[in-house]
Amino acid sequence: GQQMDGKRLFYAMCIVAVLMMIIYVFSYRWTKERPELLQISNEEVHITSTLKDIIKDRAFVTMSLIGGLVIALQLYINSANVYLFKDFYQKSGFGTIYLVISYLPMALMIPFANKMIRKWGKKEICLVGFIISAVAAAICWIGHFTNIWIYIALAFFINLGIGFVVLEVWAM
Repeated sequence: GQQMDGKRLFYAMCIVAVLMMIIYVFSYRWTKERPELLQISNEEVHITSTLKDIIKDRAFVTMSLIGGLVIALQLYINSANVYLFKDFYQKSGFGTIYLVISYLPMALMIPFANKMIRKWGKKEICLVGFIISAVAAAICWIGHFTNIWIYIALAFFINLGIGFVVLEVWAM
């Protein structure tokens, strides 16, 4: 049968990780938390001027890129986990448990997101989330755990960190 090439998978994830770190840094530096009030006018607005304004908005462009990369990352991880659970852990039925555990942190954060943002700020929450994800992913990668429950527990923390960013992207 077809086998996944571990080296290619590793290099692909390194590229995604570097891109995500670059975009996180830019989003942290370019995001303003104070919205500007717009004056309502009756003048006609053209699509080209609207598109130019959108492209000039660094925060919007950055968050859009982050949103796209997060979606790509989640799709990639979910696809890779099919093979991971089937071939490495020899327990293909755990894919469903992993999916529930991976989306659970975000679902648990939704009621508290506004309180956390008011207390610490959006950029800080996203940065802490990125750090939580990065540390958990590094532990997972370095550990080479053969116990599926350790992997799923680490996946909880990886997705906890990603959840902060996903909520911010959705809120924008």
